[in-house]
Amino acid sequence: MSPNPVSASIRSLYEAYPYPSRIPGGSADPFLEYIWAFSGEPHKRTRSFLDAGCGTGLNVLGGAILYPHFQVYGCDLNRVALGSLEKEARQLKLANLHLREMDLLNLDPDFGPPEGFDIIYSTGVIHHTADPIGVLKSMARRLAPQGVLRLMVYGELGRTDLYRFARVARLLYGKAGWQTRVERARALLEELAASGKYRDPFPPPVFRGPWEDAERVDDVEFADRYLNPHDQPFTVPRLQEAVEQAGLRFLGWFEPREWDLGRLLPEFAASAAAPLEPWERFRLIEELFDRPKLDLYLVGPEFKERKVSLTRSTYLGLNPQLFTQTIKSRGVSIQNKAQLRLGQEEPLNREEALLLDVMGRLFIGFEDLVAQLPDPLIGKWFPVVEGLLKKDYLFSPHTL
Repeated sequence: MSPNPVSASIRSLYEAYPYPSRIPGGSADPFLEYIWAFSGEPHKRTRSFLDAGCGTGLNVLGGAILYPHFQVYGCDLNRVALGSLEKEARQLKLANLHLREMDLLNLDPDFGPPEGFDIIYSTGVIHHTADPIGVLKSMARRLAPQGVLRLMVYGELGRTDLYRFARVARLLYGKAGWQTRVERARALLEELAASGKYRDPFPPPVFRGPWEDAERVDDVEFADRYLNPHDQPFTVPRLQEAVEQAGLRFLGWFEPREWDLGRLLPEFAASAAAPLEPWERFRLIEELFDRPKLDLYLVGPEFKERKVSLTRSTYLGLNPQLFTQTIKSRGVSIQNKAQLRLGQEEPLNREEALLLDVMGRLFIGFEDLVAQLPDPLIGKWFPVVEGLLKKDYLFSPHTL
């Protein structure tokens, strides 16, 4: 079946400029064990992951390589990207990676396990479709009862400055070929940058905030960001409506600190004027802070969230989104820092740094972990591990 006009225009863009850019073998960690640990009722069958709109395959390639016990699925309309990805998968002999050209509005029921997928990614996709809510409903139908959907859509208010340039670029060059569009829009951008430096005291909006790198991005990122023929972003209220229409419910934000009113505005959050309903608080944050992406976890109505209580047998793992750094002077460690996702660096005390260093990429029981540490007393390390679990530096994966 031929794609609808919107899908055809999106396919045309991404087959000319396959997105995202990556080198052969380059991949991303989709954090599958971390996300699967959200479920309070894990099953015994083979685990599954779908990237709905996988593009060039950063997540599916990383998923298949790093999590060989998962069956990994990717679908997209981009025939060029899928062809390259299939060739790469054969070279790497990834028997657990399955790819198919597919319209997301009608996900094939025979693609993937009949019970539904344990984890679905749809990041930066549905706002480029003719029927975003229809696509969200399609994914909801293919989500397992204990499955988790990570959805990222563009935030309209946080991308206002970007869209001012994008509208002009589409108006001026929207009928030219893709290479011509990119060349002419980049030339306009370069002149805008010069104008901001020498003729106008204020930087053009396309260079403000998250878009300061506009001149430095490659052509693939530039075309996706500024020349996309169909880009319908969301606001928090529209996102809430879409989630509810799809029969899904909100589980949490990918980066919860960005949406924590108590952290961002503690005095106001404690006042009587602050809304109590979560979506109302999110809407307020969206109005007051730049949020160019709305990145969240969604689940079905039957989903049962897991609650972890630390015991001697609790299985532990290092959050794959955690980055640690040790600063040394003359070979002696003088400072240890941790950064979770894209948050701020935070200091680690000696015990925290030591425990995280011993963990590495291990999945290990608490008691077995303590046996590898100096002064291996459960009582000493119990509050350390509890604190790291609370910070989300550690998590408790389900046993393999």
